[in-house]
Amino acid sequence: RHLSVSDPLTGVFNRHLFNERFPQELERATRYGRPLCVIFCDIDHFKQINDRYGHAGGDMVLRQLSSTVSGGLRSDIDWLVRFGGEEFVLVLPETMLEAAVGMAERLRVRVSAEKIMLGEAGAITVTASFGVAQFVPDDTLETLLKRADAALYAAKAAGREHVRFWEVRHA
Repeated sequence: RHLSVSDPLTGVFNRHLFNERFPQELERATRYGRPLCVIFCDIDHFKQINDRYGHAGGDMVLRQLSSTVSGGLRSDIDWLVRFGGEEFVLVLPETMLEAAVGMAERLRVRVSAEKIMLGEAGAITVTASFGVAQFVPDDTLETLLKRADAALYAAKAAGREHVRFWEVRHA
């Protein structure tokens, strides 16, 4: 079971598990009126890392980033998913938007402070951008992820290595 729900490179959860487990998080948030946030995390300029250091270097960056991010999460509450390529999703149950934005900011700093050893190439640092969205009633998986993705796009457009959030305004 562990192998079927884990990304073989990074060891974090894979998209298959996300698609299986996340609807339960949405259901719990809806039924009990509990807060829930998601954060999209994307490694900045990852293609350039792969081009310069090869896929082995890119793999090392992915492993280190997932370890760094995992280390900043609340164990047994939050969970991390390799969503695809160099993009990760953090699922934060019982978390309001302000706290999720704060966590994303702390993770942004942690990622940029890490030295990643790439063998003969030496140590490099990488940065990541973060997009945060909070669940609102009537959200679907698609609408919540779309808002987080839009916030991630805004972080990238702001020059990368930024945190942006999508706040839903109530009438």
